[in-house]
Parts: sequence; C-alpha cells; structure tokens
Amino acid sequence: MTSNYVYFPFVFDEKILGFDRDEVYNTLRKRNTFARNYFYPNTNHVECYKNQYNVADNPVAKYISD
Repeated sequence: MTSNYVYFPFVFDEKILGFDRDEVYNTLRKRNTFARNYFYPNTNHVECYKNQYNVADNPVAKYISD
C-alpha cells in the first residue's frame, strides 16, 4: 500500500510551541497551503451522536478536538 498523503494531521500545543494552531493556519494560508479543523467538533458534539458517547470516556479525542 502506498500513501497518497491526503491527510497529515498535527496537534498544536501553544504552551510547548509558543504559537497556536490559528497562527500556523494563517501562515500556511498566506503561502497557498490550505488546512482545516479535521477532528472538530468532537463526535459527542455532533447532533446524531450527541447522547451516545461520554466525553469522559475519550479524553484524547477531547484534547485533540479542543
């Protein structure tokens, strides 16, 4: 199997990097590289799944979505 590099997810922690996701997004956009919030909102916030998942059971998903 060969990757087509369609998705390249990053998680930005402003406390560690000194800049946030929005700053990276804006810098990329200025260079005609377009990104999006792929893992947002967290599944438990989507209407059709709203009462099916407990966010406390998925702390990593919550962290990435936040």
